[in-house]
Amino acid sequence: VIIDFDLMEQGLRKFLDNKCLNDILKCEPTLERLADYIYEQVIPCYKVKIENTKGDIVIYEEEAD
Repeated sequence: VIIDFDLMEQGLRKFLDNKCLNDILKCEPTLERLADYIYEQVIPCYKVKIENTKGDIVIYEEEAD
């Protein structure tokens, strides 16, 4: 299942827009922790992939049964 980017952006803005990641995550904000947080907040969500400007990529996804 793929979610339209506009719908995803609207959802992300609700809990990330104009907020400090340190306050949201309650720990050091790494790509891995951010991917986990987004995975938990966006329902339904089966996979989160984040890439930063340095080219680092993290993928958080649901384990297969």
